[in-house]
Amino acid sequence: MSAARLTKIDLAQVPDPCKELAKAAGSASVNQALSARTSLAVCLADQKTKPLVLCDCEQSVREIEAAIQPSLDMLDEVFALGDAAQQILARTAQGEMLQSLATRMLATVPPPLNPSDEAVALHDTRVQLLQPLIAPWQQQAQAAFAAVDQLAKKNPQLAKNQAVVAAVRTSRQRLSQLDTTAKR
Repeated sequence: MSAARLTKIDLAQVPDPCKELAKAAGSASVNQALSARTSLAVCLADQKTKPLVLCDCEQSVREIEAAIQPSLDMLDEVFALGDAAQQILARTAQGEMLQSLATRMLATVPPPLNPSDEAVALHDTRVQLLQPLIAPWQQQAQAAFAAVDQLAKKNPQLAKNQAVVAAVRTSRQRLSQLDTTAKR
């Protein structure tokens, strides 16, 4: 496979903090380009979501989705074109991105103003209204972490790659946390 098959990145559209990664993502070395694209996807998502002023509402969820879609597409491309190690790194990045954004959205629900039953009920209702909006992110994150676990089991030789080992460990921890949360 050649780097020519990778989607071209328009450097003019890349925020300054991500420019060096974008340049590396255009490398003639496919492995270097794919690795840089995983990092670039995370950088772009961070840069595009950081300035968003969020509330516990559907509009904020849609704004985040629009901001991160190019990053998700880039990670899907790395997964489709990369070897097992690149796939593991891409899916871990995807899962982490989606899970952190779900957590960020849940944090937009203000805490109860006081310990009264009414204040607590209002808070809980707002969380319940937000939950279905972010559930797809949580499901996609869980699927990404599960894919990492399966890839690691199918490719035990990758246990020598420290970046992959760290990604697998992170994904398995997240899966465990998601399973614990789902059982509550």
